[in-house]
Amino acid sequence: MTLNEYIKNLQEIQEQGHGDKQVIYAKDAEGNGFAPVYYKPTLGVFDGEDFMDDESFEDIPNSVCVN
Repeated sequence: MTLNEYIKNLQEIQEQGHGDKQVIYAKDAEGNGFAPVYYKPTLGVFDGEDFMDDESFEDIPNSVCVN
């Protein structure tokens, strides 16, 4: 999913009047736990396994971490 697709989905939920709802995330794909989102989205480099979010990365940012 791209950031534009993610934002579009969020905008649709917001337009339905849910903009003041708490945002949570699933801890895994099976729904074995949930927790609030505390951190703002972070731009960085994702290599398929690891994510580097500091300004010292050598590669061009290719992803946004949402939690």
